[in-house]
Amino acid sequence: MPTREVTIDTNLLLLMVIGLANPGQIDTHKRVQAYSQEAFNLLVEKINNYNDLVLSPNTLTETSNLLDLKGASHQARIVEIFRELARHKREVYIESRSASEIAEFPRLGLADSCLLELGKQGIALISSDYKLYLAAQQAGYESYNFAHIIENELEL
Repeated sequence: MPTREVTIDTNLLLLMVIGLANPGQIDTHKRVQAYSQEAFNLLVEKINNYNDLVLSPNTLTETSNLLDLKGASHQARIVEIFRELARHKREVYIESRSASEIAEFPRLGLADSCLLELGKQGIALISSDYKLYLAAQQAGYESYNFAHIIENELEL
């Protein structure tokens, strides 16, 4: 039986890192305050439906930059969680050359084009970005829009 794997976009990786570090920060952290602790729990639940979370170097880099990990001693737990995810999750590299050649590149940019290319390897996608979700759906890849998941599961 093939291993079922899933990947997430930068915004959801931010939510995951901050939520794992301190769920109480979700409501106040500028990068994820649009989400709730319930949304974080739902994200973790959905990821746990798969055998493994796969990350791309582009998503890790964007997340690291947005977390602003440099010298943030007050963010020690966030740094620790991010480091553990980077160390222990399978990382799949998509060449920038390949990602920039797909038709969706001008709309999606490099990081999201790499995530779209992961669909070719049978890696499912959970995304907060509707354009990325729609591109994955149109390509026939297993993909989920996180806003839809929240609406359906949390009955907003």
